[in-house]
Amino acid sequence: MNLAILGFKVLIYFPMPILRLLSVVIELGMYQASKYNWLPAMRRRYAIALTNLQLCFPENTELERRKIWRASFRESVLGYLNYGLLFCASPNKLRQRIKCQGLDEVLKYEHSQAAIILVPHFCAFDIGMNRVSLDVSFCSIYKYVDNYFYECLRLARLRFVKPDDNSVIYSIEDGLIPVVRVLQNKKLPLFYLPDLDYGETNSIYAPFFQQSRATLNTLPRLAKLAKAVVIPSNSFRRGNHYYFEFKKAVDKYPTGNNVDDVETMNSILERIIREHPEHYRWYFPIFKTQPNKPDGYLYEGVEDKIVF
Repeated sequence: MNLAILGFKVLIYFPMPILRLLSVVIELGMYQASKYNWLPAMRRRYAIALTNLQLCFPENTELERRKIWRASFRESVLGYLNYGLLFCASPNKLRQRIKCQGLDEVLKYEHSQAAIILVPHFCAFDIGMNRVSLDVSFCSIYKYVDNYFYECLRLARLRFVKPDDNSVIYSIEDGLIPVVRVLQNKKLPLFYLPDLDYGETNSIYAPFFQQSRATLNTLPRLAKLAKAVVIPSNSFRRGNHYYFEFKKAVDKYPTGNNVDDVETMNSILERIIREHPEHYRWYFPIFKTQPNKPDGYLYEGVEDKIVF
């Protein structure tokens, strides 16, 4: 793992066009290995991604969906190749490679009102949030994983956080009380990623890309408790630069109706993902929990059904 991290650190000295070319070569190798079932776990990831795209974009042609399918894996590889930015890049290097848009939308609430930044799982959201930490003190939530690399990654995300800012990444295992307190007392923005399927606990069945799935109802509850505004965000690459974009705050949210508020959240996430679908991490089982169906039934045996 230390050698892998060293490799990421070395890669930040490569020009972005070289990294883009490298991502194409690596993804092509991954695809061929998956096609011939040399990497069964990777084959399943490819199959899950294409299944998701078939469910989410039935109006698109098969060719259009497959174009997004392959592009999303290339962008994911490119995002990992840029992980050295997290571990050791200077502030100037981060500012050069990653641009912030709409930052004023967050800064105008700084220390006066809590804000929750709605973040989908885009391929480059990690390095985008690290770039944002140069200008904004914030908190976030993570799920503990007993893995050395992910612990190093968590610490890397906090590289530019000043100790007296009280900006931390809270473990979801500790509950939401510490998060609510920092929102209420410190008025720090919370970066929150509720777009995956986390099961039925604390969830509501709500439509997402025409599919009903278990969706966390935590966002409206947090926004109500902390009297927080909700600011959607986007993360994508254009040419040789990444962009982390803040949208306008959601008007009159939450309404107090949990079902309506969760559906509104899903529609916002869907709209943002549609802007740059090739930059979304489609390989997660985002429709794992369906009403009155066994967990994961949509993904049963998909690796054997997908034609590569």
